[in-house]
Amino acid sequence: MNSLSNRLNAIFAFGTMVFFILLFANVLTVLILPVDPQVKIKLHKLQSGVSQAGNDIGSVAFNLDADLSSLFHWNTKMLFVWITASYSTPDRPVNEVILWDDIIQTKDKSVIHLEKEIAEYALVDQSNGLK
Repeated sequence: MNSLSNRLNAIFAFGTMVFFILLFANVLTVLILPVDPQVKIKLHKLQSGVSQAGNDIGSVAFNLDADLSSLFHWNTKMLFVWITASYSTPDRPVNEVILWDDIIQTKDKSVIHLEKEIAEYALVDQSNGLK
């Protein structure tokens, strides 16, 4: 006759096996579901040269056309989308600034069309390297 610990061990082993089978099936959906986001971004205007307290401050305007609807499936609840600008200066070879971000919570709002959008966040360089 099986003891209580043997029965609990069998239930735990079966539950663990079912959990890992479901986890593996979840990973396989990444290979099955088609994902093909279409994004086109174009720089519209770059304005720099404003100095404030030894820092250069620049402004950027851009056009963005993005269709992110293919990223929404049964396992996606929301998307966090951002645009990053990368540039180099003599003092710092790698500089990255987030210009714009958004949280997309539904598939209906996953098609983005922005024209002459001014960046939410300014380009700020601490070493007067934007000029």
